[in-house]
Amino acid sequence: MKIKNLVKYALVGVGGMLALLWAVPAQGVTDTHTVTFDNSTAIQLTIPETTYDFGAISPSTAATAANAVTATVKSNANYTLKVKGDTNFVSGENTIPIARLSWATNAVDYTAMTTSDATVATDGQTDESGDAYGMDYKVQLNWGDTIASDYSATITYTATNP
Repeated sequence: MKIKNLVKYALVGVGGMLALLWAVPAQGVTDTHTVTFDNSTAIQLTIPETTYDFGAISPSTAATAANAVTATVKSNANYTLKVKGDTNFVSGENTIPIARLSWATNAVDYTAMTTSDATVATDGQTDESGDAYGMDYKVQLNWGDTIASDYSATITYTATNP
């Protein structure tokens, strides 16, 4: 009988504990906090081509290059893309005006390069791939340009948020 009573008391004890667990409501607390940040205006300009070489050209024919340079802008706000020549074309002491180089984004409406910023495009927020501008170049030399030689000039692209 001792074993039977022992089992009986054990079952009553387990049952009582289970009853207490169901009888006591669950308790918990909740609290919150706020996460903040400032999504700053950001802009990125990528030009993978570091040099474009027209090779040998002459005043008798304009040399053209479609998509000589691709300028890709990524921006999370409105932006403006500009282009300018830093100096005239130079070869030692000789120079040729930078205006002999013209640019376009559609191979039709060419604009003479200057040493002042010229607007290539104005647009709004981009997606992750950005906005790519294929820049077409055209060089038209004059017969009176200085002596034959290898000339170069640096062209600067600038992307800004207003």
